[in-house]
Amino acid sequence: MILPPPSVIDFFPDYRSTQIAWQGLTPVAAWAVADLKPRRIVELGSYRGDSFFAFLKAAAGVAAVQELVAVDSWEGDQHTGAFTESVHHQFHAELAARNDPRARSVRSLFSDAVAGFEDGSIDLLHIDGAHDYASVRADYLGWLPKMARDGVILFHDTLVKTDDFGVWQLWDEITAAHPGRTFNIGHSNGLGILCLGKGKAGDFRKLGALAAVEAAI
Repeated sequence: MILPPPSVIDFFPDYRSTQIAWQGLTPVAAWAVADLKPRRIVELGSYRGDSFFAFLKAAAGVAAVQELVAVDSWEGDQHTGAFTESVHHQFHAELAARNDPRARSVRSLFSDAVAGFEDGSIDLLHIDGAHDYASVRADYLGWLPKMARDGVILFHDTLVKTDDFGVWQLWDEITAAHPGRTFNIGHSNGLGILCLGKGKAGDFRKLGALAAVEAAI
């Protein structure tokens, strides 16, 4: 059994919006940052900021983290509906209040923003944009070249099979293509963890070798 350290188990975010789907996963964000010590963290789909600000708080004590980037159009999609401009303002008010020079945002479509990142430059990528199969697959394939050799990709909503959600379908394909390198957290709508490359440093990358009942998450 792999157990996160006490600091991760006790992790509590300093920001929570009305969107509860990601809030149960904030200790996982803290564990990923503490264990992987990613140099660059990129999030595709930040919405109100629950996940992004969890990553940012977790990075406070991790000197290796040099940059955290939130990429979002803040316009919404077919599942969330159209966002009002207040969503964009709320996120950026929270970002400004933290005054962390490592954190920034890119207001853009994912397909346009990808050109602004060097190949092999992202250590931890969180994909949580449009959730239909075609969109999430395009996000994954479009950003995959930007990942570091032993980078880690997180996919939210891997357990949702309603309302034309297709992350679960892509996740099935990824799991089959990367045996021993994936793990699916079974709560808060599911969070798929894909560990690229062959690196095994740290406990987080060892999750893929475990049966679900062996991982205390």
